[in-house]
Amino acid sequence: MGALIRRMTLNDIPTLQKVARTTWNNTYNGIIPTHIQEAFLQRNYSETAMRNRMDRSLVFVAEIDGEVRGFANFFRSKQDYDEAELGAIYILPEMQSQGIGGQLLTTGIEALSGIKRLFVVVEKENSTGKRFYNSKGFLILNEFTERLDEHTLTLVKMVLTI
Repeated sequence: MGALIRRMTLNDIPTLQKVARTTWNNTYNGIIPTHIQEAFLQRNYSETAMRNRMDRSLVFVAEIDGEVRGFANFFRSKQDYDEAELGAIYILPEMQSQGIGGQLLTTGIEALSGIKRLFVVVEKENSTGKRFYNSKGFLILNEFTERLDEHTLTLVKMVLTI
């Protein structure tokens, strides 16, 4: 099943907020406490934060039958033009493993014409995310910890060589 991949518009903000919340709650249930998830989502997916993402980075939306099923957010590195980061890729749980993530990834790489390396940081216990990145050829660079409010995350930085 192919999705229509397009650039985000302001009208997409409420739907993308819902996709982010649904996906985060599903993925991080039992990994990140609910109140930490909610605080993160409120900060990073507020109306203002979403407008900033749209203005400062590439956000692609995946639609099937006119409904948004996922999105991805890419940032080109300010230090190295050959590098970019996949800041987020969220697919509704019931739509995962249907090729939508791969379509979003391919679209982002094509839009970031000329990049040689794409980085992503994923929570170590996010087995779905790690499995996806591994299947697309990402390799683990390192593991580190970071605080998210009062919760410590163990994160894995991965790279895809283009």
